[in-house]
Amino acid sequence: MTTTNRIIAAAAAPLLLAATGQALADSRAAYDTPDGEFTVEYRDADNLRIGLPGPERQFLLIADGEGHVLGRDDDGWYAISTEQIAELSGDAPSQPDVRIEPLGQEEMVAGFVGELYRLDEGDDWAGEWEEIDRIVLSDDTRLRGIGQAFQRMGELFEGVEQDAEMVGVGQVDTSEYTLLRSRDMELTEFSSDTLPDHSFSLPPDVRHRDLVAEVEQARERAPEGEADGSDEPGWLGRQIRGTGEVARDDAAGETRGEVRDRVRDGVRSLFD
Repeated sequence: MTTTNRIIAAAAAPLLLAATGQALADSRAAYDTPDGEFTVEYRDADNLRIGLPGPERQFLLIADGEGHVLGRDDDGWYAISTEQIAELSGDAPSQPDVRIEPLGQEEMVAGFVGELYRLDEGDDWAGEWEEIDRIVLSDDTRLRGIGQAFQRMGELFEGVEQDAEMVGVGQVDTSEYTLLRSRDMELTEFSSDTLPDHSFSLPPDVRHRDLVAEVEQARERAPEGEADGSDEPGWLGRQIRGTGEVARDDAAGETRGEVRDRVRDGVRSLFD
């Protein structure tokens, strides 16, 4: 499990938030991670942005209710719809059970008081559990929008990010709690200042890319040794290159199902 997978998983622990119907002020939170800063900006369920850590600047964006993955290459910003990604990701495999246990200890993180919990993964029927993390959650209402941002992204990417911790933790009812700290993620900044409107809109002149067509084209070119996405930055380039490698290894026998499997692996590499 990659570092960012664990980050998303821990943040998803308080996914099942109560629907209060209360309007929230704009919120921005920054988390420190081993790969860099992870940011969450929230206005409402239809307008939010998450900045992923890593050398390639990438975002998960919901603008006017529409979800996108945003990346940048030599030609500027591009967008891939979350619907397209979810369609290519395939069905979710069965997941281990996850439980969360309070440890009766309060901790202060970035000026917010939270409670320490143990996160276990395993088989509830067999009574087999393994501790995978210790996380600090807070029910401070000022952080409510940040928790709701994670909830909304979890809904959009349910078919993409299929690691056990994320899916399982999403089934735990820790209503109205927001993550302060996990093994790979710690809240360092929070603000409720009004955010600029452009934070929740697509970049100017953004290109909308057809991921399916690009992968298929790379597959067709690969046996002749033509371009396979080697110059493409970020996760999209990695998955196109991976598809080309499979095609070169077994161009004649590769089925569409195998291509879809490769695409699914590439989509998941968004969180590498």
